[in-house]
Amino acid sequence: MLQRTLRLLSAEFPGCRPVIATGESQYEQVRSQAGPSVRIVSEPARRDTFGAIALASLFLRDQCQAADDDVVAVLPIDAYAEQHYYAAVRRMCDAVGTGAAELLLMGIVPSHPSPRFGYMMLGKPLEGCTEVTGFVEKPSVERARQLIDEGASWNGGVFAFRLGHILQTVRNVIGKYDHAGLLQAYHALERISFDYAVVEKASSVAMVPYEGTWNDLGTWDALVPLLEQGGVGERYLVDSSDTVVVNELPIPVVALGTRDLIVAASADGVLVTTAEASTALKAVADKLTDLPRSEQFHWGGRVVLDRTFCGSSVIQQTSRLDVGSDSQLTLSYRNSCTVKLICITGSGDLGIDGTTRQFNRGEHVSVEGRKLVTIRSRQGMQLMETVIETTNIFP
Repeated sequence: MLQRTLRLLSAEFPGCRPVIATGESQYEQVRSQAGPSVRIVSEPARRDTFGAIALASLFLRDQCQAADDDVVAVLPIDAYAEQHYYAAVRRMCDAVGTGAAELLLMGIVPSHPSPRFGYMMLGKPLEGCTEVTGFVEKPSVERARQLIDEGASWNGGVFAFRLGHILQTVRNVIGKYDHAGLLQAYHALERISFDYAVVEKASSVAMVPYEGTWNDLGTWDALVPLLEQGGVGERYLVDSSDTVVVNELPIPVVALGTRDLIVAASADGVLVTTAEASTALKAVADKLTDLPRSEQFHWGGRVVLDRTFCGSSVIQQTSRLDVGSDSQLTLSYRNSCTVKLICITGSGDLGIDGTTRQFNRGEHVSVEGRKLVTIRSRQGMQLMETVIETTNIFP
């Protein structure tokens, strides 16, 4: 999804270098998908869209030397839309550039009365856009139907503004910071949306419409209609209807006589839900504290095969490391651990505290205590890593 968004953005804005704002826990996964040339702003804590946009705006000024008059567009990475969605983003930028309004939003022409989205009430036409006079957040279906009859649009969560304008707004809300300073203070920020902190209080707001394919893929019920019939991965559906299986495991998932179900299986867990109930997943996931078992990095991926606990601490962990071609990874270990690395397939260069040697299929090496290990793959490698630890080194 991220790669698709970057590809469509590049077609509409040739030569642009987008900035992606994401949480620290997702940095490596985003880097693996976006590539080395995309700039990433890493949030040290989850502080909703206002914090993310404030941090990214300061990054643009301090790290990218963007000027106050530069026009900035902010859009979600998980919106599934057509190319002219990004043409609408350009029209938003153009409207900011002409001074039609200080803050431009994208208005999605509603296809049905939905309680999942916020709505914008519209006023008079402006140059290249339409005035926004008010907002209604996630109304009932009946109220949504009334709003649509009155000409309201869905709030697409896309914003455009001049950098200087939003930096002044940020100062008004949280005080004066540079990028480094806000990173240090980020945990203390209130968790608040950009819509609530800025948009709903702004005095000069307008919107550019978009009509066409648009899906907010933040929930399973939105994603499922876009998947191939029956789902993804090794799956067997027998006497089942309206059932989708997404299987990332190397073992089959079998659904017998099921109705109206979504089944998602990965190394980190198994989800079984209906489309309607799936919207509550985020609240449940926020309570889960298990360490991830499958992670993507810029160099490849790690899958945890086994963990041994002593109380709440991990004392042994065995993982498979899949290293891409011409990729390098760095592993660091604490004094109290013993590590064994086995090269299962491929070959490359292995460095331990600056001493480098070839590391080929079938070879193994043991590492004791605090060491810095680097591995450079030539044409791809698969490694087995076993870490034995007396304290919890997997926070």
